[in-house]
Amino acid sequence: MLLLLAEAMRDVAVSSETPVSGAHAAARALEPALLHGGAWTAAAKWASQALSWISWLIVARVLTPEEGKERKDGA
Repeated sequence: MLLLLAEAMRDVAVSSETPVSGAHAAARALEPALLHGGAWTAAAKWASQALSWISWLIVARVLTPEEGKERKDGA
């Protein structure tokens, strides 16, 4: 009986030292891809915001206050 218990404990110890499973390895492989995709998404959002600000600055520069008054008055 004691021999069976010792054998079972050895099996548990050996099984806990086995290499990572295939699913865990696949998840580890996805981490760099996830970070890379997140970086591209953040860069795209920043670029979009920058282009939006630049376009507003161009419109504000081209459109003078006098033109704004004329359009407001309906002319």
